[in-house]
Amino acid sequence: MSTIEDNKRIACRWFELVTQGNVEELCAMTAPTWTMHGGPPSLPVGPDGIRALFASFGRIDQT
Repeated sequence: MSTIEDNKRIACRWFELVTQGNVEELCAMTAPTWTMHGGPPSLPVGPDGIRALFASFGRIDQT
């Protein structure tokens, strides 16, 4: 089971990768069953969904 600190570490890493635009590393962290609820319609599940999501809006600047 994950601890709160583990979850914080994972969330921080996720935001770092988003800021870097490192979609493939995000995909490596993504479960094959991942789905986005409330996002763009018809996103594929899993890492392909992450790729499609980021392709729909491009790089994000979180500074």
